[in-house]
Formats: sequence, C-alpha cells, structure tokens
Amino acid sequence: MRNPKGKRHEEQMYRAVKTFLEKDCGCTPVVADLPEDRPKIHLPRNLNMRDPDVVGVTETGEVYIAEGKCLRSGEAFDQCVAQAQSLSAFAEYLYVFFPSEEWSRLRHNEDERNKKLLRQKGIGLLLVDEADNCEVLLRPDKNKDVDTSKKNELRRGLGLPVRE
Repeated sequence: MRNPKGKRHEEQMYRAVKTFLEKDCGCTPVVADLPEDRPKIHLPRNLNMRDPDVVGVTETGEVYIAEGKCLRSGEAFDQCVAQAQSLSAFAEYLYVFFPSEEWSRLRHNEDERNKKLLRQKGIGLLLVDEADNCEVLLRPDKNKDVDTSKKNELRRGLGLPVRE
C-alpha cells in the first residue's frame, strides 16, 4: 500500500510485522500503534511516554518489540535503532524493520555496516516488501537486561496478568 506519491509510510508495515510476530514468534496478543488496535501501549521513558510500533507477548510471557522506519531520511536507521534500544528494559527480543525496496537501494558497505551494528546490539532485522511479507535478515539475541517491573507495566497495559 502506497500513498499517492508512491512512497510508503511507516504505519503501512505494521500489519505485516504483527503477522510475523503472531506466526513466526508465537505472540498473542500482538498490538500495533494503529488507530484500530486496542489497548494502546504507552511506556514511560525519560520523562516522556513512548508508544512502541508493534508489541507481542508469547504464551510463556516473553515480550517482543519492533520499531520501524522508512529509510528516506539520512538518520532514519540510527533513529530506529535508538528507539528500539530505548525500550530494551521492557522486552526480551527487539527488532527493527524497514521497507525492503528502500533497504535494497543501500550501498553494500551501508548494508554491511548496519547489519554489523545490529548484530553487536543483539537487535533483529526485518524487511517488509510491498506485498506485506516480512523477511528476517537477522534474528535478535535474547535481551538479558529486561527489568521485571517495566515488563509487568507493559503486561498490565495489555490487560495481561503480572508475572514475578
């Protein structure tokens, strides 16, 4: 789905990432920062509230957060990684996602630098194509710095029971 000028919006990738978290990661529930999704997730971060792009929770209680951007602006990749990292206290697994058609236009050295940075940070990488399919380029490492109280805050926001 594209806007009239032929450029994708970040929100147009959310449904594909929701489906990926449901089918590939076994998350239920999964919510995105879309008008029709309820409940809305608002997480406190440095005197502000952050609304993660897509959040999913597995039956065993593991939390996945995915943050996405379109790459048209020069700093979009770095902003997206920073947004994902800012939510690391809430989730065992972090992904970033981008339109595959934009990622494919990166120079080889940019592609390699970006993937190396994500590997170092333990963040997974998804590319979303124009047919709303997700391709996994990198799987995330399990985040060992999850804060149980923050994770429970997210669970409460989803209407799920709190776990110790």
